[in-house]
Amino acid sequence: MMEQKPKNKVGLMRWYPVVLIAGMLLLLGFNAAHGQTIPVGLYLSPTGSDATGTGAIDNPYRTFKYAISQASDWDTVVALPGTYFELVQISFSHPVHIAGYEGAANTTVSGDFGGIVFDYQGSLDSPTARVSLIGLTITRGQPHGVQVVEWDILIKDCVIEDCQTELTEGNFLGAGIYLLFSLALIDNCTVQNNRATFSGDSGGGICAEYSAPTIRNCRIL
Repeated sequence: MMEQKPKNKVGLMRWYPVVLIAGMLLLLGFNAAHGQTIPVGLYLSPTGSDATGTGAIDNPYRTFKYAISQASDWDTVVALPGTYFELVQISFSHPVHIAGYEGAANTTVSGDFGGIVFDYQGSLDSPTARVSLIGLTITRGQPHGVQVVEWDILIKDCVIEDCQTELTEGNFLGAGIYLLFSLALIDNCTVQNNRATFSGDSGGGICAEYSAPTIRNCRIL
């Protein structure tokens, strides 16, 4: 069963200002497992097919977009090894988990600097259970590799690298991960070689605006 936890957006806005994390090394202790059960749903592969695939491991879909559209709420969309070139949007109205079948070393999702690689759009009505993003290398996002707005998320065993953002006065952005009104848990991830060129406020690695993330066992370089 998914972990349930209370949310207080007003409290976040009142007590948590912008947190910027850039080129620093964090080695933080991890005290307990997250404790959530994630059901497997549908599979995709760079060699799969949205036209003829069924979502089975031996007949996968090709794209995240189509696999997500076919999944039930709270299913896991599992990416088989390979490199995907896609910008993935996930809405609170259809929550799904995303996971790499053989981990970040074998599964890459590239935005090719065309947008946000994984864009999670929530609202004040977002479910209190966390969605999960597990075991992927996420690269070449612009302005973010991962963006989470008004939603809570578990980002685990991921590598987020080579993303970039350019800022103007007064903006708060993070090239690797950008959080807005989120109680994210980022566990056992590497966030590296992300770049922010700015005249306002930003974090090349992680920017948490009005958020209170927990960061455990991570390297931010």
